[in-house]
Amino acid sequence: MTSDQVDSGSAQQQQQQQQRHKHTSSISPYGVLDKLFGKRLLQARHYIMSRKSWLKMVPTENCDILMTFPDSIDDHTLLWLLNQIRVGVPQVNIQVRQHKHTQANAFFITTSFENLLRGAEHMGMHKAVKPQFGGGMRRFSCDEDNIYENIESELCFFTSQERQSIIKYWLDNLRAKQGEVLHNIHFLEGQPIIPELVARRVIHQMFPLHEQRILNQLMTSWVQAVCERQPLDNICDYFGVKIGMYFAWLGFYTNSMLYPAVIGFLLWILAEDDQTSQDICCVVFALFNVVWATLFLERWKRREAELAYRWGTLDTPAESLEEPRPQFRVRRERWMC
Repeated sequence: MTSDQVDSGSAQQQQQQQQRHKHTSSISPYGVLDKLFGKRLLQARHYIMSRKSWLKMVPTENCDILMTFPDSIDDHTLLWLLNQIRVGVPQVNIQVRQHKHTQANAFFITTSFENLLRGAEHMGMHKAVKPQFGGGMRRFSCDEDNIYENIESELCFFTSQERQSIIKYWLDNLRAKQGEVLHNIHFLEGQPIIPELVARRVIHQMFPLHEQRILNQLMTSWVQAVCERQPLDNICDYFGVKIGMYFAWLGFYTNSMLYPAVIGFLLWILAEDDQTSQDICCVVFALFNVVWATLFLERWKRREAELAYRWGTLDTPAESLEEPRPQFRVRRERWMC
């Protein structure tokens, strides 16, 4: 074999290796993505990974309650429900939007300040009264709206939780007229429309939206502040009275448990090895627990009444006296004679 043949053979081997290298690089994940989707997908990937865009939340303006629908819903159902809400709920503001990628439709719902005032009166909501009119909390009335604090400011008078509760109250009390029909759904006269559509899965979800500004404040003053008092008023204003009362009880119970923990630890140290001293310590600790439990319950009743008065729920009527919720269903039994 001549030297020219050897050189040509080595050159062919180098060309084959280069072709294999190009082939393996072309079948790599980035090569496949670049071939199928182009460089735009890779650029978007690098942008998202570098800036962590999926962790950033985009606030939704002029929306208190979001109502979403499944992808299979038709335009006739959307227009029918949109007309029912606009006719049944006065001065409601609804924006119909469609998700860019999933093509799912949603209603972004809010309402006017005057409608919120009427809803607060219908619900019997309690609001703070100005000091010159006696102070304290009083059931809201549109006829005497000038006596309430912050009534001049539409942004400060109602909290986000109160706005969302009023709008949900209006939506839940949207009732059907006689002979109302939507496809195969036949409504009874006076039947709530929204709960029935949720049960039939015509409406996918209906939920309130968060306010990032208030969440950041609660994160700083509540979640990250471990050894400080809980901002119960802020918790109540944002999450409602039930959630605020729960965390008030949780903090009160945690603080009260320190007393039996300290006494029990001291008795455990003072107890000697003999059985007599241990029995005495057990009896003393049992008597202490009886006294502590009694004082704990009485102090919590006082604390609960104080918070209920501050949050305007002290004279709330019992559930048996309230009007049944639109979602309430009762089982009816028939007796055959």
